[in-house]
Amino acid sequence: YTYGDVKVKKFAKFMVCIALCCSFIFTGCNLVQRNTDRYLNRTVATIGNEITITKEDLLTAYNSSGQQYVELYGYTVEKALNLVLDSLVDREILIAEAKKVIKVDETDKKVYYLTLDDDGNEISRRVIYNANVWQNEILEEVYETINSQIKNIEDKVRKELDITDETEEAEEENKYKAEEVYEKKVVYENGEWKLILPDLKPEEEPSAGFVQAETGNAEVSAKAWERYIKQLKTNEKGKNLSTVESEVLQREIDRIYEMYEGNKYVEEFETQYNINQTVNEEINRKIVEYYKALILQSNEKYTELGEEAGYKKYCEDMNSDSGKVYYHPYGEKFVEVSHVLIKLSDEQVAEFNALKTKLSTGEINQEEYDAEYAKMSDWKTVNVVATARDEEGKETEVVKTIYEVYQEINNELSKYSSVEEKAIAFNKYVYKYNQDEGIINKSNYYVVNLDTEVEDKMVKNFADKSRELYSQSAEGGNLSEPVFVNSSNYSGFHIIFNAGGVSSDLTLEQVRNLDSSYAVNLYNKKIMLGTEKTYYDDFYDTLTSSNYTTYTKGLIKTVKHNVKVVYYVDAYKDLY
Repeated sequence: YTYGDVKVKKFAKFMVCIALCCSFIFTGCNLVQRNTDRYLNRTVATIGNEITITKEDLLTAYNSSGQQYVELYGYTVEKALNLVLDSLVDREILIAEAKKVIKVDETDKKVYYLTLDDDGNEISRRVIYNANVWQNEILEEVYETINSQIKNIEDKVRKELDITDETEEAEEENKYKAEEVYEKKVVYENGEWKLILPDLKPEEEPSAGFVQAETGNAEVSAKAWERYIKQLKTNEKGKNLSTVESEVLQREIDRIYEMYEGNKYVEEFETQYNINQTVNEEINRKIVEYYKALILQSNEKYTELGEEAGYKKYCEDMNSDSGKVYYHPYGEKFVEVSHVLIKLSDEQVAEFNALKTKLSTGEINQEEYDAEYAKMSDWKTVNVVATARDEEGKETEVVKTIYEVYQEINNELSKYSSVEEKAIAFNKYVYKYNQDEGIINKSNYYVVNLDTEVEDKMVKNFADKSRELYSQSAEGGNLSEPVFVNSSNYSGFHIIFNAGGVSSDLTLEQVRNLDSSYAVNLYNKKIMLGTEKTYYDDFYDTLTSSNYTTYTKGLIKTVKHNVKVVYYVDAYKDLY
């Protein structure tokens, strides 16, 4: 929906983002020249008699997310501040409503979700969290935020001291993320639809407290810590507060904790709202109707342009984002593929560049160049290696050549007969060996145009091999031998998996006649064969999110109607 002039997919998440905190609320902020207790504590908005938003709250939120409206959308500072303040008001209302039904009981260390009657009286309650887990998850975010801020200071210190350590190398090692397995909300078994309730996380000990993340350099860590505490004290200047380091730190932890705790209430409020929805024929009817609308819109989009222009637009959309194309009026024109890319080392790339230089200077002729090139790009003999990663995406000590990786994948896929089984098996290797960050946790396969009259989006060797795989098996499941690519962007070997051609399952007439029973088909149709998420899951998430947005908008509107909300413009107009 549209909030102000900014389109936001998810209302609650937008308000959560508004509250993400920046400890150094005055650093780099052009709006503030003063820093006094009285100045910061000025009230800029009130919600009824209980909730107050201060100038400090507004400045923190503006620095965290409000400046983007000025920098990216060209808003005036006044408009951006008002948008941020509106969002803070809405967020506080939503937190207050969430706290009515989500209760943290410190006595029995449980977090409950309450069912209330129309008068707000408790009817029943169910446990949704262990209190220690709830608090530790918030503290984890708090400590991560503080460590992130300290790291920024450490980077400056290292630069000032001209120190190079292993931090950047460590970041490089962890750039490949672990697979994000989709957690299903709905299960269909034995003819029945059921919501999946999240498991209660096991109890754990309370967090031991904040520990500064290690940088590997004691001098850098000490200097960064000193500057961090100094900045916190500067932020509190004029407030007549203790300057004892431990107390300064604890106040900052408490401040950030309060913000993340609010986020936690909002997030859990949405989770419980969705859990309370019933999966029935009406919801399934809406899901199928939504699917029908997407198909008919896709078809209309292309056919109304005419045959030639429509086909051109269709190909552009497929190459841009195939996941948003729901109907294929021109037949099977694309093939879906996945791959494992293993890149050459910098030294090996340099060798290829040197070979090109020899050819261009006449040191070798074309025949000699071709022979050496073929030798250097022979996947069976070259020493191009990949380091295996574990299920968390962290590198192990296992290093294999491209030949060994291919043999491992090929042997594993040979154990299975169906395309889906092979796709699931291949997907493991995407996260184990692949060096293409773009395909990690991608929501759709890559697609390659079968029509060679259409310009390839992928590099030629990759596209040609994908088309060859399709010609061998239109339904997919086959694997290519490593394909070498030597381009200006990267050089390496692709092991390509053919997931099958892309076409429509139904005719338009069949689509128009679908009813709620087709939800079962959507439930069984995976978006990517190697993953868990189905079209039903995708549409269910979209529609429940839309329902929650509608619900919270109505809830906030009702609260504003029943409770007086006052904006004190004079208290913050000096900021613009």
